[in-house]
Amino acid sequence: MSVVEQRIPEALPQYGLLRLGNRDAVLMAVVLAVLPNILFACLAPWFLLRRMISPVIYVVAGMIAVWLPVPIGFLVFALAASADAFFIVAYLFDMPVETTLQAIRYAGEIKIQASALYIGAGAYFVILICLLTYLTRRNRAALRRASPILATMIAVGISFADFNLNGYKPVSRPEFESAMGQNHLTADTIVARNHNLLLVIVEGMGAFANPQERALLSGRLNDAAKDRFILRSGTSRYYGSTTGAEARELCGAWGTYVNFLRGEINGCLPQQLADRGYRTVSYHASGSDLFSRKNWYPHVGIQETNFYEDIERQRPGEIGKNCGSVFLGMCDSDLGDIIRRDLLKADGRAGLYYWLTLNSHIPYQPMEDNRFGCESAAPAIPALVPCQLAEIWSEVFDKVAAIAGDPDLPPTDILVVGDHNTPLWSRQAYGHFLPDKVDWYYLEDQRSRDRTVDNVESLGLRASLTLPFLGGREE
Repeated sequence: MSVVEQRIPEALPQYGLLRLGNRDAVLMAVVLAVLPNILFACLAPWFLLRRMISPVIYVVAGMIAVWLPVPIGFLVFALAASADAFFIVAYLFDMPVETTLQAIRYAGEIKIQASALYIGAGAYFVILICLLTYLTRRNRAALRRASPILATMIAVGISFADFNLNGYKPVSRPEFESAMGQNHLTADTIVARNHNLLLVIVEGMGAFANPQERALLSGRLNDAAKDRFILRSGTSRYYGSTTGAEARELCGAWGTYVNFLRGEINGCLPQQLADRGYRTVSYHASGSDLFSRKNWYPHVGIQETNFYEDIERQRPGEIGKNCGSVFLGMCDSDLGDIIRRDLLKADGRAGLYYWLTLNSHIPYQPMEDNRFGCESAAPAIPALVPCQLAEIWSEVFDKVAAIAGDPDLPPTDILVVGDHNTPLWSRQAYGHFLPDKVDWYYLEDQRSRDRTVDNVESLGLRASLTLPFLGGREE
């Protein structure tokens, strides 16, 4: 045997190759690669929880923690668990990483205690952190000797399985699309019609894959559309979470509240309409601090806001009971009544009325009337969460139908659109929606309304008479 051949066995252990399957390496793999992921692996057949990076994070955290004092090791595992929860939330709500990081400052606006799911998740991570800290302290010497190769291989394998099983979306933004754009709703076309425009962005309303399930909502608008409206519907792409939908529909751009706060999104529709004499009014059942809307709504051109605190201060007695779960605020149904009254008592000046709903935010509080029989033997949608969410959305649609059907309503076009795909943990529930799409419904008012000289001139036209707008557009 040559000298080189004699030295190979001595060299291999220092690289951990011969220790790959020994007791210490197996212990490290169990503690750092199996334990933090075993619950998610057991839930994987039924629950969709995207956490591709997390398995590797725990291994790295453990390799660092075994060389540190126990209290600092505890903090290292706490950071790893926080990163795990962070990525689960970011992927669930389709929030870019930077946007999710920035959103941490709004955690105080979330009523965590209102959700058993959030409480349970928090308890799980606390137990996991304590268990990892205890096991690394108890087995410190063995874990320091162990080769990390086996643990790393298992963690990477779990990450690979997660990536292939859970259908991650492309990092790049899709080609831009919006419900406003698909219906040719620009400042020019809106001013030309001289109608009010009611824009309703519905929290968490994705695009139903089953037409019969979609009809549970669209059917509620059919009666309102019979005499005065043409009802159109379709789907649109989305990017990001709720503030991404606001950028999409109000400003015709991909972005989030981070881009608004930086002043990177300009020339938004409310500002264009305000410059042409339109009223621009917003309604939201939550407070103005959430995502700093009080700071950037005026920048996009919204002149009048109706957040929770605005209504509480300016409209005494109009707030009934509160609704929602972790995002607690007014009931959307009560806010719909306020919007209806505002539309009816408008001073004759056309306006953009923007309603952002709240109560269907996940985790949600189910409705009490069980209108779709969601907990019965024959539910309208054979999956509990989509069925209960559809019940909440249907209440918004009922309010829209009531607005559209009011005989005293001035000419008003209405666009209802989802903000982002429905965030769901259940694999069965997830299959009820189209990926990467949201539904929209457009009620185009067929009544004419006089167009004022000011509005005509804002389009670059000159006239000395008031001109009636005749008919709707052809498509």
